[in-house]
Amino acid sequence: MPCTPAVREGLVNLDIQENLKYVQLSEKAADKFRIRRGDVLIVRGNANPDLVGKAGMINSFPEGCIYPDITKRVIFRSEGTLTVTPAFAVLAWNHPIVHNQVLRRAKTSNGTLKINSRDVKQIIMPVPPPEAQAELVKLTAAVDAKVSALQQVLIAQETLKKSLMHDLLTGRVRIKP
Repeated sequence: MPCTPAVREGLVNLDIQENLKYVQLSEKAADKFRIRRGDVLIVRGNANPDLVGKAGMINSFPEGCIYPDITKRVIFRSEGTLTVTPAFAVLAWNHPIVHNQVLRRAKTSNGTLKINSRDVKQIIMPVPPPEAQAELVKLTAAVDAKVSALQQVLIAQETLKKSLMHDLLTGRVRIKP
């Protein structure tokens, strides 16, 4: 059974082989920890405070994948008046205001900060109406896409600069006075 600790940037990335670890479990034991599309996992413990308590949503995963004990599956309310979509839950949970609540509750005995189920249940986060949640998730995705596109432009420009500098410094290209 593959399992993963790969919670980064609001996602659980299972497309990278290095993020997968393998373990032998009975089907009965694995059923309790089997992941599903849309699950939200929270990092229970890490030596890096920036990662403790961070949430990620699962979009795709290999067959039979389970979540490891260093993460915790969190199920947000999906019925009633104060429902929370998984995408919004991750967005709100990873916001510094909520993450600071997590860090205040994190405990350590050996340098690894950890949170438990009680800590998670005490976290307070905003819950706007479902339409507002969808709009916030959509806007955030648009901003993230723009940032990603600009990062790609920057990489291309840096590569071009290195190439031009190489041509200039090796004498392959001469500047006419």
